[in-house]
Amino acid sequence: MRFYFGKKIGGMYVGTSVKGSTVGKVILYFFTWPFILLYFILIWPFVKLYQHNKKKKNTQYLVSEKTVYVDNEPITMSPAQAKTAYSRYQQIAEESAKLMQETKNPDVYFSRYDTTIENFKLLSAAYQICGVDNNVEEVLQTLKKNRTIHTNAFIDRYAKDTRRKIYELTTTKGKANKAEVFKNVLLEYKNQMTPESLEYVEQKYGELKELATTK
Repeated sequence: MRFYFGKKIGGMYVGTSVKGSTVGKVILYFFTWPFILLYFILIWPFVKLYQHNKKKKNTQYLVSEKTVYVDNEPITMSPAQAKTAYSRYQQIAEESAKLMQETKNPDVYFSRYDTTIENFKLLSAAYQICGVDNNVEEVLQTLKKNRTIHTNAFIDRYAKDTRRKIYELTTTKGKANKAEVFKNVLLEYKNQMTPESLEYVEQKYGELKELATTK
């Protein structure tokens, strides 16, 4: 249906025509535009304010820092940091633990032991902040409890490596020096060893010294 608007001029009708659907849209717009205007004046600002506050709240959740306690030590990080880093903490802890149990080098053993402990602490904290159930702190406490066992196992590996080197030497002085190096290097880390491990160092040193002086 089409509507015509115009007037007669002389014998001709001059004007334009508009489809019925267009007229309907115009009428609908005429009656609805006050409500649209009211929406943008009264409702739209509150919708935007709600969206802004929700976004701000989510952002604050991601960036705000939290403090948790692991092994009676406070550790602080944001949930976003914890979520991003916990896989890295786990990887470093596991790799360090593996090296710690295999190495024959005192520098590597004692540094990796500390690295393992530190990253298990960070991993436990990250899991807590993210609300993830885990047994990392239990693993951490077991590792600390068995410090003497792990350290004595390393001392055994280091002593066996030193024994092999003593066998390769031909002079008594050179062999005795190897035994002294074994003891002196380990004593550099005496603050990181338990009394039981220090006693074990002396025991292994005595065996190596005896080996060095045996003809």
